[in-house]
Amino acid sequence: MEIVDNEDVASWVYDSLSVQPNKIPLYITLERSLSRSVSEGSQDMNNRSDPSFQYDDVDSTIFSTELDDQSPIAVSSPHEQIIVNFDLDNADNVSYGSREEDENPTHGVEINVSVQPLDDNFASSSSYRSKKRRTEDFENVTIVDTNEDILVGQLYPSKKALKQHLGMLAIRKNYEFKVKRSTSDQFEVGCLDPSCKWQLRAVKLQELTYFEVRKFHNEHSCSLDIMHRDHRQASSSLIGQFVKSKFEGGTSRIYRPRDIIDDARVQLGVNIGYNKAWRAREAALEIARGSPEGSFAILLAYCAMLERKNQDGTFLKGKYFGTMFVAACQDGENQIYPLAFGVVDSENDASWSWFLTKLRGAIGVVENLVFISDRHGSIAKAVDIVFPEAHHGACIFHIANNLQSKFGKKRKILMLYHTAAKKYQVSEFNTLMDDIRKIKDGEVCKYLEDIGCHKWARAHFMGYRYNMMTSNIAESMNAKLKEARKLPITALVDHLREVLQQWFVERRDAASSLNTHLTKWAENKVRKNNNCGLHMRVSPIDLYAFQIHDQSQTFTVDLNNMTYTCREFDLDRLPCAHATVACRFKGVSVYSMCSQFYTANALMLAYAEPIWPVGNKSEWDVSQDVQNKIVLPPIRQVIPGRRKTVRIPSVGEDAIRKKCTRCGGAGHNRATCKNPIPLD
Repeated sequence: MEIVDNEDVASWVYDSLSVQPNKIPLYITLERSLSRSVSEGSQDMNNRSDPSFQYDDVDSTIFSTELDDQSPIAVSSPHEQIIVNFDLDNADNVSYGSREEDENPTHGVEINVSVQPLDDNFASSSSYRSKKRRTEDFENVTIVDTNEDILVGQLYPSKKALKQHLGMLAIRKNYEFKVKRSTSDQFEVGCLDPSCKWQLRAVKLQELTYFEVRKFHNEHSCSLDIMHRDHRQASSSLIGQFVKSKFEGGTSRIYRPRDIIDDARVQLGVNIGYNKAWRAREAALEIARGSPEGSFAILLAYCAMLERKNQDGTFLKGKYFGTMFVAACQDGENQIYPLAFGVVDSENDASWSWFLTKLRGAIGVVENLVFISDRHGSIAKAVDIVFPEAHHGACIFHIANNLQSKFGKKRKILMLYHTAAKKYQVSEFNTLMDDIRKIKDGEVCKYLEDIGCHKWARAHFMGYRYNMMTSNIAESMNAKLKEARKLPITALVDHLREVLQQWFVERRDAASSLNTHLTKWAENKVRKNNNCGLHMRVSPIDLYAFQIHDQSQTFTVDLNNMTYTCREFDLDRLPCAHATVACRFKGVSVYSMCSQFYTANALMLAYAEPIWPVGNKSEWDVSQDVQNKIVLPPIRQVIPGRRKTVRIPSVGEDAIRKKCTRCGGAGHNRATCKNPIPLD
């Protein structure tokens, strides 16, 4: 430690006392011929006949002092030794000062020695306080603003926080420093230029994690020639601190390494390379969202708190790849209503059986339950085992992709297939299948029949499929969570909870404002059907049965049994155009024919329960059993190259090619476009 002034000496004394109270090994080398007097506030010292002594023609004199309770002060030199009795408990103050003697201004240093015992209540504004402080002294320590300058006496929760503050100031003010000493309880830095006096020293307070700034000389006299091109303090972790706000508060923000390079140059005046920018982005993501390993560690505790607060197949993009399962349905407003989420290592028989078993435990036995999914074999097996009473339909979109892959992109095939799949009446379906049978010698028709018409055709489906012919709601959830899939596991789960919390609040408010019997979507659909039936003619059959004449076709409506030969109401559970004509003729409310799932009251009940956050981690109260369980990240194989972040299209699915809105070219967007724009 370099001692250059009075405060350095006093600070060093107090540091030594805090480590080994009441003992100060002190060595001071005095150059030239010195005249030195030692005075002490005790009676023993005042009684000495000649308190001053003179050393002439001595190049150096060592003054060593060891202070202890009731121990003497020993002054050692090549000439003589003087013993001074010293009582620490009766000492009044401590001061180390120097002044030139009047008689000999070129020689002589007076050192006045006395010691003040340690006081735990020593003022916190002092620049040389004891490291031994009570924890309660720092309960109200404020968070350091890294945009402000460093002050002597300032406290930092750790050495890392101090280094971070120093680094940020160095980048903002365009200077560099190097670490002179860094131990578990001391931290000292100086300017990169040896001739510059800029320096900072901090020590760790005893029994605490806080580091206190004891000395800070905040003036630079260094040359600009010593500055590095990319700045010595501009590490990837520190740049990550600067840009972390870009990743807070949302997951859809696109912030690339190139953006970090530009921001570092414009805002900080620092030039960094692509590799450092990439590492800074990863560091910022970890700061804002947590590390993947740490996220797995707190997953069980988070889930336990989530369950306590709320009693009542998408591929992940993070460091540890996996698959997220989603089970969702539609509410009466034709909106996505998520039921369950699950994260597994891969998509297989065991994982789907586990997920559907958990789903059954959550929803129980549901009458007329229907599953719509792609034709993944593991899903079909799991549904048959876990939900044997349910009906399982195939997504017509995935089958259409398979048709394209197998038979080419024939527009006629796809048009006939989609029309046949959506027909309500078996007779109309059969007519369209006869047309498909004529294509490619019946190979297309045979392929669809081998799948099973009851899997994809509405007319042959055994359950109530309503208007859900595809698994688009799962794909919509996939799009909603596109950026969130990059998050660590616990952050991902909390993001899902946050999305549901927002949806439930917005939809509960919307449902409470409805003044109709049905939801807004269902009301519009029934009104549209009612308008379509205004030109139809009615012929009564009996009290509740009617024949409806729709141009050249006739349909039978039985209001008592709620059956219709057009089969639209039978499958959609909403009055079709023919049913609205019969209701108007009979004077029956059309709303009495609607399924209860489309009512405003059912919508309100669906979102009645709020989704509660789990609170701050420090406030979690989980059982010891949960705390003892450890969730480790899955074992992953590191594949060379950049991680895949773009979804792999299904078989037959066309990848969407985006065009630049600036030049119209493909393969890039407006933000990265470098093509010249021709002038008109």
